[in-house]
Amino acid sequence: MLAALDEHGRWVGIGLAGLVNLFNPDRIVLGGLFARMHAFIAERVAWEMERRCLAAAGTGVEVVPAGLGVDSALIGAAELAFESLLADPTSYPREDRGSLREGGGS
Repeated sequence: MLAALDEHGRWVGIGLAGLVNLFNPDRIVLGGLFARMHAFIAERVAWEMERRCLAAAGTGVEVVPAGLGVDSALIGAAELAFESLLADPTSYPREDRGSLREGGGS
């Protein structure tokens, strides 16, 4: 089991190193199952990233687990679905509820 986690951490580190070299982020947030595995793979991920990242891009990159845990992807998807409503709630028309209050509607 530990060998499988080490191998997983290796591949996550390789993938993240490529992303760091392309986008130069300050922080990478691992969500879903990666957030649960973070404690077990963090050391291997950091080692792979240190080996593979360009010096300028890889300096100071923080890899952290998502604070929302396993449901972080679902919560993010829900936020995207409601993004325009949350940005401007007045842009959505309110349905006429008068007929429901008066008992006239189904």
